[in-house]
Amino acid sequence: MPQLPPSRSLLWIAPELFPEPGGIGNQAAYMAGHLSLLGWKVTVLADTCLISAQEAKAFDKKQPYTIRRIFRSRAVWATYWKRIQNFYAQAKRNEVVVCSGKWPIWVAGLVSPFLSRKWVAVVHGSELDLSRLVGRWWLRRSLRRFDKVIAVSSYTAQHLPSFGPKGPQVQVIGNGIEPTEFERVGMNGYSRSTHGYPALITVGSVKERKGQRKVIEAMPHILKQFPNAKYHVVGLPNETDALRNLADSLGLNGTVKFYGVQSREATQHLLKASDVFLLPSQHTEKGDFEGYGIAILEANALGVPAVASLHSGSRDAMNDESGVLVEDASPKDLTEAIATIVKKPESYSKAAIQFSKSRSWERVAQEYHKLLLS
Repeated sequence: MPQLPPSRSLLWIAPELFPEPGGIGNQAAYMAGHLSLLGWKVTVLADTCLISAQEAKAFDKKQPYTIRRIFRSRAVWATYWKRIQNFYAQAKRNEVVVCSGKWPIWVAGLVSPFLSRKWVAVVHGSELDLSRLVGRWWLRRSLRRFDKVIAVSSYTAQHLPSFGPKGPQVQVIGNGIEPTEFERVGMNGYSRSTHGYPALITVGSVKERKGQRKVIEAMPHILKQFPNAKYHVVGLPNETDALRNLADSLGLNGTVKFYGVQSREATQHLLKASDVFLLPSQHTEKGDFEGYGIAILEANALGVPAVASLHSGSRDAMNDESGVLVEDASPKDLTEAIATIVKKPESYSKAAIQFSKSRSWERVAQEYHKLLLS
């Protein structure tokens, strides 16, 4: 076995990284930064496919940690080969290896038997959406090779496979935000006349798991109680065409607006001008589910309370004062939840801001720091 590198060197491997969108990449960037401040020598290894090499370089050179990017190839096998090569090369140089997300955990199942390191897995939820038996078998086999497994929510922890008494330790550590990033955000010209009241918003990839379809299906019911309501959809447009057609078929022209991917600054302005954040996520037939919901905390930091699904990790990203959890996200449930918040907007807004401050990345990093040293 190779000799261990100098103490407190850490490799964080993720399927994405800023400035690309995505909660897992969000976590990787902020955790790397805060762990660096705690004395760790951090390297981040991550896929990159949605931004140019120039954009990546501009971001990377500003960070207090080292970044190694894997630019995806058109051929899936070529991408995986690059992942395995880079994974092994970087893991040899670090004492602790943190694997966050699906492919890093899978590849760890191949590499970990050949390297004596401290192995830590971070499971969000998307890793568990495996319909094929062989996929579930390999995931369980890979996770059993880790020393510790971190679930980002109690809901995610409940859906982990059973490891038995000799399996890795499982601990729940939620995600966070950078509170100072949201302190001086304005509405940037948005007004109630253009944004609607209540202004409803979802930020996240437009796909089944996030629940945008549920909101659009509920809009006719919502409009009966709130005729001036509008729904703003921000995020990767995976299923936007289908949802736009749905909105048209329901006669919601001008009521539902799709923005696609926006910059962080533009997204924050849209959030600031909104009244209720909606994340009625659902557990899909393939097993995919919302593991946490960082976007809820970001909305909370701007004083925007949330309505989210009870059956998801989002319940760890809010409390009874910062938003409302719904059972099945039916049109009736969503309308009543929105009405509950609109009746006491100032109370919910203040509670949302207060709750978001309790989940700073600095505090989350302290929890990871203790676990990594134990």
